[in-house]
Amino acid sequence: MYLSDYAIFIGKEEERYITEFLVENNFYFVFEAKNHLVKEEIRAVVGRIKEEIQLKSPKTLLEFETIIDKEIKTVIKEEVFSLAAGLLVDDVFYLLTMGQGEIYLKKDNKTEKIIAENNSASGHIQDGDFFVFASKNFSFLINKEELSKELNNRSPKDVLENITPKLKEKEDVGVIAVFVKFRKEIQNETSVPELESFDKKPVDQFLDRIRGLVGEISGKKRLTLMVVVVLFLVFLWSVVFGYQRRTHSQLMEKVRASQEKINQKLTEAVDLSTINLQRSLILVAEAKKELVTLQKIVGKKEIKEVKDLEQLIFAREKEIIKKEEKKYEEFYDLALITKKGQGTKLYLDKETVVILNSDSGEIYTLSLTKKSTKTIKGTAIKKATLVALYNDEIFFYQKEEGIYKVGRDGKINLVIKKDDDWGDLIDFWVFNSNLYLLDKNKDEIYKYLVAEEGYSGKTSYFKKGEAIDLAETNSMAIDSSVYIATNNNIYKYTAGVRDEFKVDVPEKDSYSFTKVFTNKNSHKIYLWEKNKGRISILSKDGQYERQINSNIFSRASDFVVLEAEKNIYVLVKDKIYNVGLE
Repeated sequence: MYLSDYAIFIGKEEERYITEFLVENNFYFVFEAKNHLVKEEIRAVVGRIKEEIQLKSPKTLLEFETIIDKEIKTVIKEEVFSLAAGLLVDDVFYLLTMGQGEIYLKKDNKTEKIIAENNSASGHIQDGDFFVFASKNFSFLINKEELSKELNNRSPKDVLENITPKLKEKEDVGVIAVFVKFRKEIQNETSVPELESFDKKPVDQFLDRIRGLVGEISGKKRLTLMVVVVLFLVFLWSVVFGYQRRTHSQLMEKVRASQEKINQKLTEAVDLSTINLQRSLILVAEAKKELVTLQKIVGKKEIKEVKDLEQLIFAREKEIIKKEEKKYEEFYDLALITKKGQGTKLYLDKETVVILNSDSGEIYTLSLTKKSTKTIKGTAIKKATLVALYNDEIFFYQKEEGIYKVGRDGKINLVIKKDDDWGDLIDFWVFNSNLYLLDKNKDEIYKYLVAEEGYSGKTSYFKKGEAIDLAETNSMAIDSSVYIATNNNIYKYTAGVRDEFKVDVPEKDSYSFTKVFTNKNSHKIYLWEKNKGRISILSKDGQYERQINSNIFSRASDFVVLEAEKNIYVLVKDKIYNVGLE
């Protein structure tokens, strides 16, 4: 177990800056921002974060990040701010920075800024580790070399007393820093551990009885009686502690046996992960099952080796799945286009997306590289459910009337009238100027070829005998081949003929795909699972590569990927957020 000493530096008081900190129950938190925020709101948010951490007791870095991110986003929009936080769980330290926050670590006489801005990390602490949680302004006042000297073999209190006069000489408005040094708790080696199952009352009653007898006896008889009592107690305690040692020894033998099994399975799982992912994950599942059995045997006893096994399994599983936890940032506020700007559908062509706002009868175009926009308005758009873009021409599907096209001149024309043969059209793509409509009720993809006078009549994309049951289909994507997503599978067709295409993803049986995305400019396939807040990335031949997790994926209504910008773009009502691919 680790204990900490800490000290807090706060710069010059001034109304135009808000600084807040919290150090409580192994939770360390600093915040700084210009005072266009409401100080009482910030304090309320800090209070809610503390309560959430106490209530939920996060056991992973993602849980810790989610609590803070959720609360901070309620007050932080576009503001410049610094946030740095840490939570110690056993001997694992979860670290998070947002905005311009910074965290330094001095370990083994070396000081480094370990994370800054929108980042997170975790690791095991050691005796003597010295952390500094600070706002951006702190690094302007003292460089890394100076800070390292100040932290050298000193307590946080001594560092604060020595550093304060130096920092006060400089411009330090809005500066806040918490200095935290950890030390290992020294256990009293001569203390006798209590037995959970040992009842002291009978012994106390026995001793009371002996005291009464001693009071009634005198002389040599009393001495003899005392010797007998002492010998009896020595015998009693030796039996009790002998039993305790044997029980503990037997338990640790079981722990070591499980350690060996779990380590063997995890080593094999890692070795197999690149050639047989499914078998690798079966081995991880077997390791988890072994751990559960061991935890039942151990019961409520706190055994470090068991906790280490739990963390080891989590780390190896994350390594095998290549699971990445990513933060998101606000990319664009649709309210900048129009007051009631929002959307439900995205469609990407080159570097431009179109956003469908059927509630307001509007379609917005947004350049993802320049952030330039354009708005198309029309009564027909109010009943639209699907939208597409190709070479600066916008298309949208309206169930009651058919397919409309918005030309480069902004005029809206009905180009394909509603067909009575259509069932439930759920997705719509344009490729090489030709239109593709996915009909899940009729198990069809209709293809309309571009012609001089508009578009040809519909034909089936599928070659004879190649169609499949599309009842559980939810989306499609086209890069020259057509990819069709169902709840837990992806089908690939080229020129209307089904390819031998197999999707290899971890835990495939538990997947529930929401959307597949790729296009001719993408080198990968992206599979979105809204209910699990993750996007899996595959090669174009279906080989699983990695997985990106972010809680923004659970709130989204649609997404696209622009690999040239190395970003996933996510639509959530009136905002577009981006999650980095790297």
